[in-house]
Amino acid sequence: MFGHHQPQQAVSASIVGEVDQPDIKNAGINDVIANNLFSVYPNPNTGLFTVKVDEPKGMVNITIMDATGKTVRTIAGDASGEYSIDLSEVAGGVYMVQVTNGGNTAMQRVTVAK
Repeated sequence: MFGHHQPQQAVSASIVGEVDQPDIKNAGINDVIANNLFSVYPNPNTGLFTVKVDEPKGMVNITIMDATGKTVRTIAGDASGEYSIDLSEVAGGVYMVQVTNGGNTAMQRVTVAK
Protein backbone atom coordinates (compact mmCIF):
# COMPACT_ATOMS: atom_id res chain seq x y z
CA MET A 1 0.00 0.00 0.00
CA PHE A 2 1.04 3.51 -0.66
CA GLY A 3 2.51 5.61 2.13
CA HIS A 4 3.54 2.66 4.25
CA HIS A 5 7.28 2.82 4.91
CA GLN A 6 9.45 0.80 7.15
CA PRO A 7 11.38 3.01 9.59
CA GLN A 8 15.09 3.11 8.87
CA GLN A 9 17.57 2.54 11.62
CA ALA A 10 20.62 4.73 11.95
CA VAL A 11 23.81 2.77 12.01
CA SER A 12 26.84 4.11 13.75
CA ALA A 13 30.22 2.51 13.99
CA SER A 14 33.41 3.47 15.64
CA ILE A 15 36.85 2.14 14.97
CA VAL A 16 38.99 1.54 17.98
CA GLY A 17 42.62 0.67 17.56
CA GLU A 18 46.06 1.27 18.90
CA VAL A 19 48.15 4.22 17.84
CA ASP A 20 51.77 3.38 17.15
CA GLN A 21 54.08 5.35 19.38
CA PRO A 22 57.15 6.69 17.61
CA ASP A 23 60.52 5.57 18.84
CA ILE A 24 62.31 8.49 20.41
CA LYS A 25 66.07 8.30 20.58
CA ASN A 26 67.74 10.50 23.10
CA ALA A 27 70.91 12.21 21.98
CA GLY A 28 73.86 10.59 23.66
CA ILE A 29 76.89 12.42 24.94
CA ASN A 30 78.90 11.21 21.92
CA ASP A 31 76.38 12.89 19.57
CA VAL A 32 76.73 16.21 21.39
CA ILE A 33 80.53 16.11 21.36
CA ALA A 34 80.52 15.19 17.66
CA ASN A 35 79.09 18.59 16.73
CA ASN A 36 82.56 20.09 17.25
CA LEU A 37 84.43 17.20 15.65
CA PHE A 38 85.73 18.91 12.50
CA SER A 39 85.77 21.96 10.24
CA VAL A 40 85.84 22.41 6.46
CA TYR A 41 87.65 25.28 4.72
CA PRO A 42 87.43 27.13 2.48
CA ASN A 43 83.67 26.88 2.21
CA PRO A 44 82.44 27.57 -0.45
CA ASN A 45 85.25 26.29 -2.68
CA THR A 46 85.97 25.12 -6.24
CA GLY A 47 86.32 21.46 -5.27
CA LEU A 48 89.61 21.69 -3.37
CA PHE A 49 89.21 21.98 0.39
CA THR A 50 90.61 20.82 3.71
CA VAL A 51 88.88 18.82 6.42
CA LYS A 52 90.45 19.54 9.83
CA VAL A 53 89.58 17.08 12.58
CA ASP A 54 89.91 18.45 16.11
CA GLU A 55 91.69 16.00 18.41
CA PRO A 56 91.84 12.99 16.06
CA LYS A 57 91.75 9.62 17.80
CA GLY A 58 93.29 6.94 15.60
CA MET A 59 91.78 6.29 12.18
CA VAL A 60 89.55 9.00 10.70
CA ASN A 61 86.88 8.06 8.15
CA ILE A 62 85.59 10.79 5.84
CA THR A 63 82.64 10.23 3.52
CA ILE A 64 81.48 12.84 0.99
CA MET A 65 77.90 12.53 -0.31
CA ASP A 66 75.94 14.42 -2.94
CA ALA A 67 72.47 15.89 -2.38
CA THR A 68 70.82 12.51 -3.08
CA GLY A 69 72.93 10.76 -0.42
CA LYS A 70 75.12 8.95 -2.96
CA THR A 71 78.72 8.55 -1.78
CA VAL A 72 81.10 10.36 -4.13
CA ARG A 73 84.32 9.92 -2.12
CA THR A 74 85.51 7.92 0.89
CA ILE A 75 88.79 8.65 2.66
CA ALA A 76 90.35 6.60 5.45
CA GLY A 77 92.98 8.77 7.07
CA ASP A 78 95.53 8.48 9.82
CA ALA A 79 95.53 10.63 12.96
CA SER A 80 97.27 13.62 11.33
CA GLY A 81 94.13 15.76 11.68
CA GLU A 82 94.21 17.59 8.31
CA TYR A 83 93.03 16.02 5.09
CA SER A 84 93.12 17.62 1.63
CA ILE A 85 90.05 16.76 -0.44
CA ASP A 86 89.90 17.09 -4.24
CA LEU A 87 86.38 17.14 -5.69
CA SER A 88 87.34 19.18 -8.72
CA GLU A 89 85.81 16.54 -11.03
CA VAL A 90 82.31 16.70 -9.50
CA ALA A 91 79.52 19.06 -10.48
CA GLY A 92 79.00 22.22 -8.50
CA GLY A 93 76.48 21.96 -5.67
CA VAL A 94 76.06 21.23 -2.00
CA TYR A 95 77.71 18.12 -0.60
CA MET A 96 77.67 16.56 2.86
CA VAL A 97 80.96 15.75 4.59
CA GLN A 98 80.63 13.03 7.24
CA VAL A 99 83.51 12.42 9.63
CA THR A 100 83.73 9.45 11.99
CA ASN A 101 86.46 9.44 14.61
CA GLY A 102 86.79 7.90 18.04
CA GLY A 103 83.20 6.63 18.08
CA ASN A 104 81.82 10.07 17.16
CA THR A 105 80.18 10.99 13.86
CA ALA A 106 79.33 14.47 12.59
CA MET A 107 78.14 15.95 9.28
CA GLN A 108 78.65 19.34 7.72
CA ARG A 109 77.65 20.90 4.39
CA VAL A 110 80.24 22.06 1.90
CA THR A 111 79.48 24.05 -1.24
CA VAL A 112 81.42 23.35 -4.45
CA ALA A 113 81.01 26.40 -6.71
CA LYS A 114 81.94 25.96 -10.37
